[in-house]
Amino acid sequence: GEDGIGSAALAFEHSDVASNIASPTHPVDAMRQPYADLVVDLVTAPATGLSGSPIQVSWNVTNNGIGPTDQTTWYDDVFISPDPAGSGWRSLGSFTHASPLGVGDSYSRSVEVTLPADASGTQYIFVRTGGPFEFIYTTNNTNRSDPVAVTFVPPPQVDLQVVVVTG
Repeated sequence: GEDGIGSAALAFEHSDVASNIASPTHPVDAMRQPYADLVVDLVTAPATGLSGSPIQVSWNVTNNGIGPTDQTTWYDDVFISPDPAGSGWRSLGSFTHASPLGVGDSYSRSVEVTLPADASGTQYIFVRTGGPFEFIYTTNNTNRSDPVAVTFVPPPQVDLQVVVVTG
């Protein structure tokens, strides 16, 4: 019209009469804030351990996201499983992390956990972290480490014998 309202449909396009609408060939993710992506790596544990005894487990957590963590406190959990896929996890401990983590920043932790008294053969240690907002399409959205194998050594056999009896 003469007042300029609705005149966009009448814009001069010379000889280009193709559609003025297009969309990208890929999905576009919109989010309310830049996300963190906490990745557990560099997990170490001894290759062998005694059932019912403590072992030292160490790991690194790195923020590979595009934003800092939105929380300052979360937990790192240590689990043990009879298979490398992680089914049948049993908790060995939960450890608090209490500071924000910026993009590209990391922290290291080393703890002592007690192996189950009934464990035998080869078991697998996992470390999982979590808490801060992480976008659903990040590359390592499991927040857990790869498995670390620990072979259990049975405790030495004890043969108690009575040597003195007094009455």
